[in-house]
Amino acid sequence: MFRLSEHDFEVSHLCFSHDDTLLISAGNSLDGKMFIWNAQNGHIVSSLKVASQIFPDGITAISWGGMCKDVKLRNTTNYQFAIAGSKKLTLWSLDPVQGQVSYEQI
Repeated sequence: MFRLSEHDFEVSHLCFSHDDTLLISAGNSLDGKMFIWNAQNGHIVSSLKVASQIFPDGITAISWGGMCKDVKLRNTTNYQFAIAGSKKLTLWSLDPVQGQVSYEQI
């Protein structure tokens, strides 16, 4: 349906969100880029340079976790996902409207 060609090197991980509206693509350690795509129109929702800054040894796994919860454990409009490296795990929150991402290192 779409040609998603923003990575400069090999794509090492792909993962669709639980509702199939978003797709994460992460490049290998040479590429160091991560993109979150709108799977309905092929547009980039957000992009990050993660491998070199946060995961210098590369990414080993990516997984979506549904929607973020508020203090009363109700779903919000933000998505959550996790990225693991060889020595690090980060939990991410994505605002799909603004394209803003934030993370916590565990």
